[in-house]
Amino acid sequence: MMHISQLKDTARIGPLDRLEVEKYYLPLLEQQASFDQAMNDSFTELGLADKPSILVKDYFVSLINGVYQNNYYSVQYQQTLHWLKAGLSFKQCLLLLTQMQQQFIRYADHLNSDALAKSLLHVVGLGQSIVTTVYSVAESIERMKARSNHEIRRIRNSYCSTSLEVSQTLIDAYINHQKWKMSAFELALEGQTESENYQSSHLDCKLANWLDEEGLQLIPEAQKQYFLEAHERVHRLANLAIEEAMQNRHENIIELLMEMEMASEDVMDVLLDLIEKQFVEEANTDSLTGFLNRRAFDFEFDKALAFAKRHDFWLDLVVIDVDHFKPINDQYGHQQGDTVLKKLADIFTQVARTEDMIFRWGGEEFVVITLDKEPEGSEMLAERLRKAVEKETFVFPDGAALKLTISCGALSYWAGLTLPEKTVFELADEQLYLAKQNGRNQISHRVYDVVPVNPGE
Repeated sequence: MMHISQLKDTARIGPLDRLEVEKYYLPLLEQQASFDQAMNDSFTELGLADKPSILVKDYFVSLINGVYQNNYYSVQYQQTLHWLKAGLSFKQCLLLLTQMQQQFIRYADHLNSDALAKSLLHVVGLGQSIVTTVYSVAESIERMKARSNHEIRRIRNSYCSTSLEVSQTLIDAYINHQKWKMSAFELALEGQTESENYQSSHLDCKLANWLDEEGLQLIPEAQKQYFLEAHERVHRLANLAIEEAMQNRHENIIELLMEMEMASEDVMDVLLDLIEKQFVEEANTDSLTGFLNRRAFDFEFDKALAFAKRHDFWLDLVVIDVDHFKPINDQYGHQQGDTVLKKLADIFTQVARTEDMIFRWGGEEFVVITLDKEPEGSEMLAERLRKAVEKETFVFPDGAALKLTISCGALSYWAGLTLPEKTVFELADEQLYLAKQNGRNQISHRVYDVVPVNPGE
């Protein structure tokens, strides 16, 4: 894109042209009312009569004063922004400029000066070049703004509309960064420095506030420096783009904003990783006990089975059910029932080994996946869990004390077999049924290393 300071030479507004315009300045100035009316008529012909005033202050004077330096460029730039904000298309702007040329030809004919006509046409030609530059910049900025808006909608639709409690402050940090960036786009186009959502310093923006309050602790140590440098670079490039606009160097804006966008992507990638990590953790974690939930079982089962096959381990399942739990909810209420489940979760965590994966299956049911070198592993784990619960006394806030028991179905499954996951789980669940049928507060264990000839066996 051509530097705006070079447009004067492109339009060939030489000294003789300027002198010719200056010579007829006063008679041209008398045509201001006529010029304004002609432009308003053109506005009406384009179907834009309901739009704001068509011309900015001093626009006509800037066209005829014979001095075409920074002031003229600034007025023409503001005039173009005015048309852009009023909703005029690039084609409509060019039609208006054509109408201006026709008016100037009439004025020059009236003054019997072909040289004046030529000079004024050159002035309008310079204006056309500025309009082209501004609309090109605006189009690029609109594309970047549209992308930011799309990202905001995507984040809200993906994470804010679910029942999962992904950190709202983290999501807000991501959205606030996108809003800040859109403000930077608008300010860079308009050559202004003030906006509600724009803070020039990387230490004062809403993302910086989030970093100070909690965000920096969430970012992995290996990414912190990379993130902070990218965030500072985003602000520096935005400030440079706005400064270029204020100095009428609009041809540099897009390059700076594109570099800013790339730095912003580095910032957003880190934030998205944090959001997705929290989302996955929330989606796969039971909010009451902190254990993995039923949704995570399939994935972890497949991983454990694959490991057991590679290293010749037994895959063990323990299915747990709290005995007579419904009367606790009925007598003490669901809130106290949740307190009991949390206490059970603490007991299970203390008894289980680090490698044992505990899932809350739903209600008062739990499942444990573990690996062992011997087929008795699931039986031994189930018995440790049963004994730990049996000896515990559960005390409610009102002083009432309660003893609980659990029933466990334990399965030691040889991983060399190829039964479907559903079938393996059903085998463990059958053992739980037997434990409850045989009187509860006990375990029932089965070693499964041979597929029976008859399916019912």
